[in-house]
Amino acid sequence: MAQKKANKTPQKSQNQPVRKGLDLDTIASKLLWPVFILYALAVIFGAMHHEPWRDEAETWLIVRDNNLVGLFGLIPVEEHPPLWFLVMMPIAKTGLPYSTISYLPTVIMIGAVFILLFKTKLPVLVKLVLPFSYIFFYEYSVISRNYCLVIFFVAAIISLYPKRFDKPLLFALCVIGLFNSEGLVFGLCAALLILYVIDAIQYKNLNVNVITAILLMTIGGFYLIPYMALNPAASMYQELIKNSWLQISNALIGAVDVNVNALFAALIWAVLILVLSTRTKSLFILLMGAACVLYIMGYKYNLGFPRQFGILFAIMIAAFGISDQYNNDKLNIIKFNKWGPMKFGSWIFLLIVLLQVPSTYASYKDDIDHDFSGAKEAAKFIMDSHLKNNILVGQQAWAVSAIVPYLPKGTQIYYGECERFGTYYVYDSCFQKNMWRKLPEYGVDMAFNHFKDKPESLVFIFNRPLGDRAIQYMDLLYQSPEQPIKKDEGFYIYRFKKH
Repeated sequence: MAQKKANKTPQKSQNQPVRKGLDLDTIASKLLWPVFILYALAVIFGAMHHEPWRDEAETWLIVRDNNLVGLFGLIPVEEHPPLWFLVMMPIAKTGLPYSTISYLPTVIMIGAVFILLFKTKLPVLVKLVLPFSYIFFYEYSVISRNYCLVIFFVAAIISLYPKRFDKPLLFALCVIGLFNSEGLVFGLCAALLILYVIDAIQYKNLNVNVITAILLMTIGGFYLIPYMALNPAASMYQELIKNSWLQISNALIGAVDVNVNALFAALIWAVLILVLSTRTKSLFILLMGAACVLYIMGYKYNLGFPRQFGILFAIMIAAFGISDQYNNDKLNIIKFNKWGPMKFGSWIFLLIVLLQVPSTYASYKDDIDHDFSGAKEAAKFIMDSHLKNNILVGQQAWAVSAIVPYLPKGTQIYYGECERFGTYYVYDSCFQKNMWRKLPEYGVDMAFNHFKDKPESLVFIFNRPLGDRAIQYMDLLYQSPEQPIKKDEGFYIYRFKKH
């Protein structure tokens, strides 16, 4: 009987669900919408408190005051591909206020973050931390430059990558957009194009649409070589490079964080390369993209700012973001899946973002608490004091040009060092001869000689104070109340004393 009872004892079904522990990815994924909303609100708030500086003004003035023919004639000298100018042109031409440009990169970056968070297969940890990196949270979202387009198209390419042969023309459009966003990503775009051709052959996906996409990417990207790279303006800054290796090392460090120890930055790069070495094609994207950036920074242009360093970080994201598409690719040289990029790469990005937190927070808060440029307040003084109809003389010209968008359309500045009227600054022989290094007194002399019959109409706008020799003849009308973040955009406004 005991045996029978034992036989009747209920047994656990093999199909009965086993209780699992907490799924951290599931929990973390519930934070995506709160992170997105927080990010959007924060960057909009940052844009509301940002005062555009001369580099932002330059694009606005060029597209406002030129037609397409004039624009495409200037672009090689401006050293940025056409897309940002073309995006900005309708805004400037339709008469929208200058302040609109502060929100353009914000909208683009919010769109990019939405794609990365909700339309890609990036690990949840990476999705949660990337929006709070330096270039995402501040540099590319608040300051109105072309770099925001790089992140947008990188996000779109990562999202489209699994379907790149199903939607070849859309993929091609995104790569062309990336080509035309920023010259520093030329190597990344070329690598993506080469890889697309290799994959099309390897996976036997060559068809009319794919071949058309390849041709479009080739034409839409490589026209930049004769149009911009071979233009004499491309070597304008080459002579300023004194130490190529220092430039290159600064870029590699800056991609992690400008304040990080060089050895620590090197270690992060080494670990990322080691992790991506298990996905040969992703490593190819990283190395070719980075090599192009480092060549340009080390040997072609004297570039050394966080906005340029951020391009290397964007290349890291691109290489990492497509790596899961090559888990079992037959061209993987190192076949060691325990070092899968998605598993270990997430921690690398977490570490980088954590290292950037002090710089990100300091830059964001500083821009809210202080004027980024003194141009807006100087222009307000000119308008409130009814000085706009005088002959406005500016020097240093590239700094004073930041004031012009706030003045009525048609207002021009007489740029003393170049002895001509204009709105935007032209990087021509005047710039190459370092005329901008002249002291403000030079501008006074040039303007007085040119307008000697009406000196009472001259109003001088400088970003440095006059010296003792000239100040005895001048009244100081205005001085920027505080030193702005861009220290060379604090302004002094003078006019001749009345006799």
